[in-house]
Parts: sequence; C-alpha cells; structure tokens
Amino acid sequence: MNTSTWTVMLQLIVIVVVMAFVFYLSYLFSRYMSKGALKINAAKHMKVIDKLAVGQDRYILIVKITDKFFLISATGQSVQILQELDGDGLDESGDESGKIIDIDAFKSIFQGFMGKKKQ
Repeated sequence: MNTSTWTVMLQLIVIVVVMAFVFYLSYLFSRYMSKGALKINAAKHMKVIDKLAVGQDRYILIVKITDKFFLISATGQSVQILQELDGDGLDESGDESGKIIDIDAFKSIFQGFMGKKKQ
C-alpha cells in the first residue's frame, strides 16, 4: 500500500470518529434538555387527583390546588372550573391498583354537580 491509500484510510477513520462524537454530544444534549423540561412542567402547588375521559379530547378532572379541591372540565379549546369541592371522600394517597379516588365518591360528586346545573 502506498501513502495515499493510508492517508485516505486515516481520513475516513477520523471522519467516522468525529461523526460518532457528534452523535454522542447530541444524545447528551437531548437528555439534558429533557430533564430541564421536566423541571419546568413540574408543579409545586397543584396536583391532578383524578381524570375521567368523557369524550375525545374532553376530560373531567379533580385538581388539588394548595389545600382546595376543584372539579374542572378541560377540552382542546377551554378549561373551566366547574365547582370547588369540599374534599370529603377524596383520597390523595392512592392504592396498589393506581386508583387515587373512590369511583363511587367521584360519581356522587359529579351527579351532585349535574343536578345543580340543571336547576
């Protein structure tokens, strides 16, 4: 092999190493940015206690803001506070099945709200 072949091989190896280094740096940067995004979206004083899908892109939520609970409707276009809840029957701790609130308690709260709206 002559020197021009070795030069081409060396240049090829350098290009591959540089490309691998660039890919590694982009991987590290994307991990760093994703951790930062999680910190930005984390809320200190708000927590979604329960969420019920009532249609495509339509939800009823129970949200705890500081020490108060709110029944909220959310769609793709709007978010509305439906009612402030007293917190009776709400369990924030959750259980092994992943349920955070008793279904019967949510149903009674929701039916109570719907009864008030019709009047």
